[in-house]
Order: sequence, then structure tokens, then C-alpha cells
Amino acid sequence: MLSMKEKKDTSGTTGHGTLIVTWLALLFLTGLTVWIAGVNTDRHGVAINIIVASMKAGLVLFVFMRLKYESLFFRLILLLIVVTLTAIMALTFLDVLYR
Repeated sequence: MLSMKEKKDTSGTTGHGTLIVTWLALLFLTGLTVWIAGVNTDRHGVAINIIVASMKAGLVLFVFMRLKYESLFFRLILLLIVVTLTAIMALTFLDVLYR
């Protein structure tokens, strides 16, 4: 059995380069969201912005909240929650779209 000093840290660390690249990706995706909002895309603009927002949320979850170091069970439960919320949002948008 390992003592406290000998115990290895299995949580992993995120390097500065990864954080900077993630931050730049978030800035790019935010700019894309603003640009799409200004372009006349009719009904597709909302769907595109939701997809971009989901990508930004995924980056924040996996890099800044360190989800990539969590267990597979926890990630699958989170995926189930995200899929459920996405289905609810999609059904809501379909209802509004066809009124």
C-alpha cells in the first residue's frame, strides 16, 4: 500500500498550452455565434447557434471542468442528461416551428 507521499496523482493536469488553445477556440466559437446572429439565416440560425453553444459547453466540460479525467460511468450519465435535454429542446423548437 502506498503512503500519502508515494501515492500518485491519477487526476491528471492540464497544461497551459491546452488551456490557451481551448480559450482561443471558445473565442472563435463566440465570434461565430455573433456572426451567425447577424446573418439572415431564417430558421436555421437558431439551430446553428445551439450547435455552436453545445460545442462551447463541451469544451468547458472536458477541459476546464476536467471531465476527461472522470470515470466512464459519470461521463455516460452526463451524456444521457445532455441527450435528454437536447430531445426536449428539439421537440420544443419543432412545436414552435410548425405553429
